[in-house]
Amino acid sequence: MVITTIIGIAMALAVVFFLVAIAGYRSLARDGAQEYAYRQAENMRGAEASEAEFVSAYKRAYAPRGSFYAGILFFSNAVLTLPLLGLLSFMFEYLWRFSGQSRVIEPGYLVWSMMLCAGVIVGWGLISYLIMSRYHAHMPGTLELELENKS
Repeated sequence: MVITTIIGIAMALAVVFFLVAIAGYRSLARDGAQEYAYRQAENMRGAEASEAEFVSAYKRAYAPRGSFYAGILFFSNAVLTLPLLGLLSFMFEYLWRFSGQSRVIEPGYLVWSMMLCAGVIVGWGLISYLIMSRYHAHMPGTLELELENKS
């Protein structure tokens, strides 16, 4: 019961973050074109690039990547929670069997439940670490840096 509630909350948060990201991505091209027109009219830095290059750099620099990656994080944690619980249960079962079937960590007791809870939290942390390390590894620079590195 509790685990399904947690999964449901994580899925709801994923949907919210995905909707925020979609809303942010929808207006990005229009905002980039308006910014380019303003820079052209005021003869500001960045106006020397073509409009397509400027809008492309603008999208890379100002895309709502944080919301998108947060949605991926919550979705991944929700989807992988039950397989993670199954894997942890399997691992702890065989740990218990190979340790001489100690009554201290016997399946179904409080210590067993606490090990599963801690294992799920550690698993969520590892999943979050992997997703956030990818987020930071692919982080774009400022608009000026993106304009210098036109592609």
